[in-house]
Order: sequence, then structure tokens, then C-alpha cells
Amino acid sequence: MDVPTEQPTTHKRFGIKLVFFVMCVVLLPLVAYIAKLTLNYYERIQQGTLDLSTFEQGGQTTLTSQPQVGTIRSTAVENFAGDPSIGPDNAALTIVMFEDFQCPFCRDAFPTVRGVIAQYSDRVRFVYRDFPISELHADAQKAAEAGQCAHEQGQFWPYHDKLFLNADHLTVPDLKLYAQQLHLDTHAFDNCLESGKYTEEVLADFDDGINAGVTGTPTFFFNGNRVAGTPTEEGFAQIIAYFL
Repeated sequence: MDVPTEQPTTHKRFGIKLVFFVMCVVLLPLVAYIAKLTLNYYERIQQGTLDLSTFEQGGQTTLTSQPQVGTIRSTAVENFAGDPSIGPDNAALTIVMFEDFQCPFCRDAFPTVRGVIAQYSDRVRFVYRDFPISELHADAQKAAEAGQCAHEQGQFWPYHDKLFLNADHLTVPDLKLYAQQLHLDTHAFDNCLESGKYTEEVLADFDDGINAGVTGTPTFFFNGNRVAGTPTEEGFAQIIAYFL
């Protein structure tokens, strides 16, 4: 009767140890590299030195003549004192949105944006800034001014929603009708709109957008990091997660 020897078992154990050793030699530096890369990525996004264009989804109304793209952390993005906002002033993340009420891509993005606002407005500050591309959208400038008139009465966000839900009907009579439907002070609203009270305010937003590198709508800035087009809900969640 043959008696089995221990040699195959010894060889097998040696082979397992060898494989484990090789895996450690190969994987540990790789894990360390990935960890270092992730930390560096996080630090750059926090400092505003990383362009988040990898999250761009496309879908923009772009200017006919493309201005030169500005720096990622342009101070022009932060000139939003008095602009409509929602969320805590001391939030760790501020998302500045440059939009055009007559832009079809902004209208398509509206459900996603409002969903993100509803989910994160307790932790994230959202700021709306006007970027009416009048050369393409004849009613955009006046619609932006109407939004500011509604903001004057503390009703910007309901009016904002009304405009995007009726983006194909933004004539001056339409704008006044929406104010009436939302029970604004229509006398004050009509006077505000007809006087052109906020014409310069809207144009100042537009100029700030140009200086910040906005070339179309919608464009979002996450603590100054520019993302053109509209991220998906998952894209928003991924970016927001870096800051929160």
C-alpha cells in the first residue's frame, strides 16, 4: 500500500505564499497610488484648481461668438449679493447657476435642477444668476427682469418655476399674467417690469458670466468650479459629495 508523501502539500503551500507575496508587492503600491490620487483630487476640487468638465453632459444654448474662457475660480462668479438664492448662507457648497428662461436646455434641465434643490437645499446654497442670450431668445431679457421683479416681492422661486413650465410663452403680457396667477402685487410688479428697473442688474449678471467663462446656458459653478451643461442627478450627487 502506497503512503502519500507531504511533498505536494508543501509545494502547494509554498505556491500560495508566493502568490500572496506577489499580490502584496503589486497591489500595495497600487492601492497607495490610488489613495494618493484620490486625496490629491479632493484637495484640488476643494481649492478650486480642478475643472469639473469631466461631469459635463452637454445640452447647452451657446453664444454665437465664443468668448475666451476665464479662470475656473473667477471672482465674477461670486458677485451674487442680492441675487435669488435658497439654502444656508454658510453652506460648505454654493452652486451658482447661470440660466436663460427661454433656453430649451435650461427648460429640459429644470426638473433635475429643482429635484436637486429639493434634496440638498438644507445643506447647499443655490444661487440663480441671469444669462439671457438675447441674440437667440427674444423674450429672455424681459423674462429675466420679470424674475427680478418677483424676487423683489420674495416670490422668485415660484415665479422661476412658472416661467420654466411655460417657457414657450414669455411675452410681456404672459409675464404679467403669471404674476397675477401667483398672487403677487400686480400693480407693483407691472410698474417694475415696465420701468426697466432691473435691466442693468440682468446685464451685470450677463457680464459676470462672460468674465467667468460662461459660453452658454445652463452653466453651473460648484464653489467656483465650472460645469457647462447639466449633470445628471447622479452627476450632481457625485460632485456635491466631494464638498459635503
